[in-house]
Amino acid sequence: MRRFIVTSIILLFGVFMPAVGVYAEGEDSETSEETTEDTTYEGYVGELDIYTGEPVGSEANVASASNIVTIDSNVTYDLTNQMFNYASQNGVFSCSAADGMYVTGTVNMAVSGEYNIALYKDGTKMDSIPTSVSDPGSYVAVVWDDNSENQICSFTIVTNDTGAITQYIMPDGFNVTRVIKDGQEIRTGRGSVDMTEEGYYEISYQCYLTQIDYYLTVNVDHTPPNVKFVGIDDKDHARGPVTLEGVQDDDTVYVSFNEGTPKVTTDYELTESGDYLVMIIDKAGNVQQQELTIFTYLNIKAVAFLLIVLALIIGIGVALYISRKKLRVR
Repeated sequence: MRRFIVTSIILLFGVFMPAVGVYAEGEDSETSEETTEDTTYEGYVGELDIYTGEPVGSEANVASASNIVTIDSNVTYDLTNQMFNYASQNGVFSCSAADGMYVTGTVNMAVSGEYNIALYKDGTKMDSIPTSVSDPGSYVAVVWDDNSENQICSFTIVTNDTGAITQYIMPDGFNVTRVIKDGQEIRTGRGSVDMTEEGYYEISYQCYLTQIDYYLTVNVDHTPPNVKFVGIDDKDHARGPVTLEGVQDDDTVYVSFNEGTPKVTTDYELTESGDYLVMIIDKAGNVQQQELTIFTYLNIKAVAFLLIVLALIIGIGVALYISRKKLRVR
């Protein structure tokens, strides 16, 4: 009976008394709660695991001492240098742009380690790895050894007016947070933005592992130039000069003559006989291309030259006739 009474008292005590935590000497419960919930790490402010004292959730990837965020097994982000680090077997390629990112500004790069690495721009290998690039184009970083070749990072620099993007698929670890098109917010998925429609896009997206926000603001233009080639027939043939009409101030015209190297020109009249390949590129990068052939013809200069030659021949003939006639008279 006495044992039953003691047990009952213990149970009642446990039910009605508040929970009691274990604290260090001289520390009250209020101080402990602040330590576990509000402790600030470099690059991270949030809840801590009550057993380990480490950040919980996706933010646990933030290392307080090194300021490094793990993106995946081979990629980290340095919060101090604001660079993504792509590790290979013998070195690291660092880049301010994430793999698959579109940007309109300068991209910074760095290389550490001893290994084979190259940077390609629009499919052409660059002489070296520069510390930064800003020219529009598609860039790919490649590493290789005796057995394999691997792409470790790619990014694209576009102009503010661009036709290069039809869909922006978010890089790994990124989510779309907001999209405004022509001043109106539009609904879109978290993983991509459809940009097939022309317009002014303001895209906000975030790396959910670093909690850093990124922005892309571009005017999307997919319409190619509409230059008229005056003087060619429906078979792209001409028997005289061909004139380009409708070239805009921001357009760039390249002309290849008889399969030669394309050259920029500001002379929009083609006069020489031969085969041409003409490309007009607008400020958004859209291209209009035209092949044509100008057959041999007599232009005004040629006709004038022939008339002069003919006049000289006639003049010489007349002079000879007169001189002979004078000789006979004598």
